[in-house]
Amino acid sequence: MSHRDERKPGDLSIRFGFARVFGGGPDQGELRPSLSITDGPSGKSIEIELNPADLAELMSGSEVQVTAAAVSGFRALRDFGKRHEMSTRTAKSEPGDYRHLRDTNKVKALPHVAAMIADLEDAGYRCDLPRLNNAGMWTVVGRRYIEQ
Repeated sequence: MSHRDERKPGDLSIRFGFARVFGGGPDQGELRPSLSITDGPSGKSIEIELNPADLAELMSGSEVQVTAAAVSGFRALRDFGKRHEMSTRTAKSEPGDYRHLRDTNKVKALPHVAAMIADLEDAGYRCDLPRLNNAGMWTVVGRRYIEQ
C-alpha cells in the first residue's frame, strides 16, 4: 500500500510560499507570499495569495480575510477528503471526425465517442471533454472521487 492510500479524509499539507515577481512590471522583484493547503486523499489544493500585512497577521495568530479573487483551487468542495481515481478510454477516429473538432456537442454525439462516455459514466465517472490525440485516437478521461 502506498503512502497516498494511507491518507485519511482531513489529512492536509500546508505550505507558505514566497514567489518573487519577475518581468518588467511595477512589482518586479517583490515577494508574493501565499498559503497553500493540499488535501491528501484527493490531491486537490487551494492557494491563497497574501500581502505582507496578511502574513504578519497570520504569524501573530490573528485572522486574515481575503477576497475571492485572491483564492484559487478547490472548485468544488464536494470532493474534499475523497480519493481521486481516473480512467481513460480511447477509440480510433473515423474519416470526417475532424469536421466536428470545434463543436464539443457534436464530438460527444459521435457514436464511437458516445460509447466511451456512456461506459465511463456507467462506472460512476464524470467525463472530461473528449480530445483527439496525436495518434488520431479519441481520448476521454473519467474522474471520480471515492469516500474512504
